[in-house]
This record gives sequence, structure tokens and C-alpha cells, in this order.
Amino acid sequence: WQQPSSLYVVSPRTRNTTSSSAVPLNFANEYYNNNKQLSVELCLLKLLPIRNDRKVVFRALQSRMEGIAAALSGITGWDRVGDSMNEAVAYLDRQRSQLEPVFNAEDGTLLAITKAEEGEVRIETLRQALLDITTASLVEYNTTLLLQRQRTAFLALARVGELLVANFPYDVPSQGQFSFLPRLLGRARVTLGVKRMPSSSSSSSNGNGNGSTGSAGKLLGNITILADGFIAPITAGNFVDLAQRGFYTGLPLTSQKKRLQGPSANNGNGGGGGGGEQFDVANLLLWGSYREGFYDPLTAKLRRIPLEMIRVEKSNGVATLSYTQGLSPSSYFSSVFFSNPLDSSSSPNTATTPTTKRRVLRQERSTPVAGGSSSSGNNNNNGILSPSTVALESPSFSKPLLSFAMPGLVAMNHPDKNPNGGSSEFFCLQSGSLTERSWLDGEYAPFGYILEGRELMEQLKPGDVIDSTTVDEWGLLNLVKLRSARTFSEVVQAGSEAVVDDS
Repeated sequence: WQQPSSLYVVSPRTRNTTSSSAVPLNFANEYYNNNKQLSVELCLLKLLPIRNDRKVVFRALQSRMEGIAAALSGITGWDRVGDSMNEAVAYLDRQRSQLEPVFNAEDGTLLAITKAEEGEVRIETLRQALLDITTASLVEYNTTLLLQRQRTAFLALARVGELLVANFPYDVPSQGQFSFLPRLLGRARVTLGVKRMPSSSSSSSNGNGNGSTGSAGKLLGNITILADGFIAPITAGNFVDLAQRGFYTGLPLTSQKKRLQGPSANNGNGGGGGGGEQFDVANLLLWGSYREGFYDPLTAKLRRIPLEMIRVEKSNGVATLSYTQGLSPSSYFSSVFFSNPLDSSSSPNTATTPTTKRRVLRQERSTPVAGGSSSSGNNNNNGILSPSTVALESPSFSKPLLSFAMPGLVAMNHPDKNPNGGSSEFFCLQSGSLTERSWLDGEYAPFGYILEGRELMEQLKPGDVIDSTTVDEWGLLNLVKLRSARTFSEVVQAGSEAVVDDS
């Protein structure tokens, strides 16, 4: 294991809207300075980049639901919660138009109609969730049930919020090797059915999606993962793309041990005292293991995903989408942009907008290092940027927004010494997998969360098999492929000339 040496960042799209406060700045400072733990539900809400006038009503409802725990304290706690939720329902009814979906100019007629219908369903689901909280507080007086319904309401509000995002907040790289990588410009829900084979050996499956899983084995249940393009568009897009292809179906779960070095031994960012090196061993349960990974029919090469994550600048809390410079690169593409806070104004008067830290470079191909290949970087050591042409940022200036200390975080796996070498494998830490979970922060890219089946996840073991894979319809609408070919033979016969636009 080795600390990545440098980063580059990608900016959000330029906006001229105004806002009175930078919510993500406060969110990041609260998270890091106070070491506050976030739940999956709050991440889904706080990381939504809603930057239009719909933001006010959305955040007001979120604030009311977050205040439930505080309202419960005291003798009249149940009444306060009930009254607060009744007021929230009345507020929703008055401001309902501010929760309706945002339509974009590029939306076709059918998509616009479908989006409007989906918006109505989601708003009604949220309204009912708020009424259910009221019932739990004024009729049933059940704290456990109340907190369960609060979680349901959080998820319902997040679903409404997904339709309030006007445009994707980042200009994700789209040239060079990035042009062959799918990206998720929103969110998608992927449900994986898991079963346990009679033998504990994973060799009972040939792992190709068509193999010997058959009808044997005991069905354990389903696990639903929410892939979040707002935290890792390319990583999440790769996962959803493989899921909708059926790549994961039939693959057994495997285990892998990773020796981790404590952050204090490298850059002094971690806790821990003393000057000695600290080590720990992570026992990871891996999903999606199949030979080297996924070979893309479009390129006829192994698909490699760059290490991608949202990082927060330590000085001001500005959140940016970043990629990691490869440790042993063989080919490079430069693509560097400015960055702005998530979910906030990008007005020129915004004090937190960085304007001098990073250079802006045009997307261009540079000369590979000695011994490297001039291909588009699909080998095991492919890199992203050329150190000879790019002024890179040290990771010591920023830290990952999401921490593996949060239960339910799903991340992409990669080879130990190649952070840009991930392909198809992913993992979610089980209890006891790793003592110092935060040591994975910055080293592996989170791209989603477990929404349902957390208890089942804890019970899984190597040899269990993915029996089915489904992606929700709305998630597939958010999956974007910049290039595609009708058949594999077209790519083989005509090379890059067979690549056509997927729009």
C-alpha cells in the first residue's frame, strides 16, 4: 500500500444564480471539525446539488425532519413531533409546485411527461411518509417505529430532490480514455439477489453469468445499492453499466486481505501518536470478481476506472470532484478545471470559490513516459495526467468527503499499487472487516450506499453467489454512454470508425 502522490480536480458547470449561504461549506466543516457521523439518508439529502429556487422548500422540509430527535426530548415531546409534522404536511401542500420536477431544454416530450408523472408519485409518497410520522407520534407512541418512519421520509425526500437538480454539477472529462467510460449523471438503484450454494467453495460457479449456479442453492434475499453519480459519476456509471449488462449475475463473492498503512505514517493527517509506522489488515468481501475484470466490447480492452472521489479543501470546506495521478502511469490525458462548492452559488462574489490554486488546461494528449504505451491507457498501470505538463495538487490540501467509518458505504476495489486499476470489483465493509476504517479514506472510491439489506450484507461470506441483478428504470435514464457500437464485429472490423454517437 502506498499513499497516492497527487490529484487533479474537475469543476462544476458555471452558474449565475445567487444564494445567501453555501450549504456544502457548512456541511463539510460540521462533518470534519466536529467528527460528526452521517447516516446514508443524510448523505443522500446533503449531497444533492439543488441550486435553483426549489432549494428553499426542499431544505426547509429536510430541516423539520432532522429536528425530530430534538423535539422528542421532554414531557411534551410526542406532541411537538406530531405538531411539527402536521405543519410540514401543510407547508408541503402550500409549496407543492416548488417540489415539482425541473425540466431541461433537452428533455424530449415523452421524457418530460414521464418525469412529471414520476414527480407526482414521489411527492405523494413523501406526503404519506410525513403523515405516518405523525401517526407514530400522536397515536402509537412508538419510538422505534417513529425512527423507522423518519428514515423512510428521508429517503422519500431524497427521491423528490433527485428531480429538482437542473443540471449535473460537474463537467466530467469526456475526451481521451474518458470517452469510452460510461457515467451516471444522477442516481440509480441496483438490486442484487444473493443465494448460498450447497458447497461453501466458490468454484461451484463458473462466474460468467451463464454458468453452473442453476436452480441450486438457497436464496438469501436481496441487497439494494444506490449508485450515486453525484459523488463519483464515472465509478458509479461503470457499476450501473455492468449491472444492466448482467455482468455480475452468476459471480461468486470472494475474499481478499489488504495490508494498510496508517495515514499518520505518510502525511500526518491521521490520528495516532508517536513516530512509528502503523499497520492494519483489512478483510474485504469482494463482489464482481472475474479474472482481470470487464473487457469492454467497444474497445476490446480491459476497462480501467480512475480513482475518483469528492474531496473537501481543508482551508475552506470547498468540495471538488478529484482524480488521482497514477503511481506508475504509461499514458496520459490532461483535463483540469476549476471547482466550486457543492449545492451553492458560483457567483463571482462567493468568497469560497477558488480562483488561483489550480491551473486550467485544455484537454490534450501528452507524451507518455519512457517505457509507456501510447494507447488510451487500458493496461494495468494506466494513468491520467502527465507530471511534465500538469501542476498537480497534493492530497494534504484536501480530504475525502465521505469516510468509510459510515456504515453501508459501497466502494470500488483496485489493485494495491494501482489506484487507477479498478474494473469490476466492489465492496462494502462488514463489521470486523477493519479496525481503523478511516484508513481506507482517500485510497478507495465510494460510489454508493446500501439502501436495503444491510443485515443480510453482514451475514454474507465467500462463495455466496449473485443470483440476479436489476437496475431501476430511472437509474438507466441517468446512465450516459458517450460512445457505442452496434456490434462487437463493427469495432473489430472498422476500429474507431465504427464508433457512433449514443444520443
